[in-house]
Amino acid sequence: MKSSNLNVKWLNEDVARSKFLSPLNNILFWLIYFTIDYLSSLLIDPSEVNIIPALFNFAFVLMFFYGILFFVLPNSIPLKNNLATIFKFIIFLLIVINLKWHLSLYIFELDSPFSKFFVIEVIRGFHFTILASLVCFILISFKKLKEKYNILLQARQAELTQYQIIINPHFIANGLNVINADFITGNKNVNESLEEFTEILSYCFSNTSKRKISLFKEILCIQKLIAFQKKRYSERFYVDFTILDPYEIANKLKIPKMTLLTLIENVFKHAEIHDPENPALINIKIIKVNGIPELNLHINNKILSPEHIRFSSKSGIQAVEYILQCYYPNRHLLNYAIAGNNFRLSLQINYGQKV
Repeated sequence: MKSSNLNVKWLNEDVARSKFLSPLNNILFWLIYFTIDYLSSLLIDPSEVNIIPALFNFAFVLMFFYGILFFVLPNSIPLKNNLATIFKFIIFLLIVINLKWHLSLYIFELDSPFSKFFVIEVIRGFHFTILASLVCFILISFKKLKEKYNILLQARQAELTQYQIIINPHFIANGLNVINADFITGNKNVNESLEEFTEILSYCFSNTSKRKISLFKEILCIQKLIAFQKKRYSERFYVDFTILDPYEIANKLKIPKMTLLTLIENVFKHAEIHDPENPALINIKIIKVNGIPELNLHINNKILSPEHIRFSSKSGIQAVEYILQCYYPNRHLLNYAIAGNNFRLSLQINYGQKV
């Protein structure tokens, strides 16, 4: 992170370049200002108002305003050297007044004394100095808000990355425990299981730079996971897995990688999947609501024991919950509960736009 001095320098440079004031906004503001000023003069004394002097004064208004904004204020914020700032302001004010005085004599042949002209222009100068100062400090406020937002965003992204990194070892450790158990028990399908688990690992460690991945790829990996578990348990495997995608849009949608996979993997870690009377139910459904895609995941399974499930803060379901909150704030609903010996989970994600 940049030091506070560098932040101040960056802030001053942004103010000097007036990045927050777009050219269009500048033009509109000054057009409105000139129109109001000119019409007000017409209402007061139409005989004394001329468009050429009005434009001449307006040109010096712009010169003074942007001179204050670009020359006097930027390098003086924060105001640590008040004398230098005052000195710059006086010098700039005198230069502008003298330039305007001499040009006025040459163009309009003024007959008023310099002292009167000077007092009027000093008052006018203070007026636009206050305006320029207000604009400058508004820019600073915007910049500080932007910096604060960026810091919070970076912290949130770092925490999100941490949770996404945590999911991988959590999932892999469970898979390796399965392979290890198969080796110990002498499961004849252990070689095939190891091969399928390698394919799942390949998915886990591919596209690591991408925050989201195709929903279609996530579903393919889920199918591989279920095939991997089915080979392990053979005829003792009772899982009812269904996918409904009538619009065939899964390949057009994105999902944070391993979120669905982690939720479904918990079925094989905690569920009783050997009971033909109570098969584990896993249903993925992609529908459209008013033309907007919506992903629905439903899981219902009998659990070995309520004590087997612990909702820790940085693994499994809790990690997925945090990731979903970051990616789909106010557009997702994740509910899970244990009722007796049954575990139920439902996830709903509204994608927010048509595809």
